[in-house]
Amino acid sequence: MIDLSKHTASSILKDKVLLDAYKLQYEQYIGELPDCVPCKMNNGLSKLLRVIKSKKGKKMTKKANKYKVKKSKLNAYFSYREKGKRTVHLFGKNMSDEHAEKYIKFGVNPKTEKERKELFEVLPLEEPKVEEKKPKVEEKKPKADKKAK
Repeated sequence: MIDLSKHTASSILKDKVLLDAYKLQYEQYIGELPDCVPCKMNNGLSKLLRVIKSKKGKKMTKKANKYKVKKSKLNAYFSYREKGKRTVHLFGKNMSDEHAEKYIKFGVNPKTEKERKELFEVLPLEEPKVEEKKPKVEEKKPKADKKAK
């Protein structure tokens, strides 16, 4: 792994190998890349170096979200309540897959579920229910003994 602390932001942008190393390390330690890497290079590099120093080599596993909240709802307030449990409140930008599933599931009525699903850009595909077919086992009939003619 290339030590980026020895390089400046402009030198990283000029060298393709360093830029690829920067992008890789940024994704590993922080999560996802900013929309415009060159635009945010100075702040991004200092942030990356701080995170690497504080985590001391602990890499972040990239999470794959099955749910994605619409951009217009990132600052919206989402609430749901499981039976017998406390009410959970969170903003759209803090929504994890687990919270999204519960938010959709614990609606009051079927209409609510449809309305809640419309707040998401990306929903996981519902797996079709596949009935397992059992192979037919044919019973073998005993063969009649052939007698000599």
